[in-house]
Amino acid sequence: PRHAWLHFWAETALCANLEPAFAEAFASWRAGGLNRHEAIHALGECIAAQLEDARKGQVTEIEEYLSAIEPGHFRRRRI
Repeated sequence: PRHAWLHFWAETALCANLEPAFAEAFASWRAGGLNRHEAIHALGECIAAQLEDARKGQVTEIEEYLSAIEPGHFRRRRI
């Protein structure tokens, strides 16, 4: 279920243009070599981390999560 939720949050955030930083980070990751699926996962992980921190009462701006992403972590090994 987590995989599907990551996609749901990321796709919804992009389509609804909820945060300009999402689209900027997504475009940057794509330009940096991530395929669409990998970039969606990176964005989903940022959103999930922010939601988890909010649940704990910690408020952090999304830009901090976005800037902490290492694109290589999400890049699948290509054969």
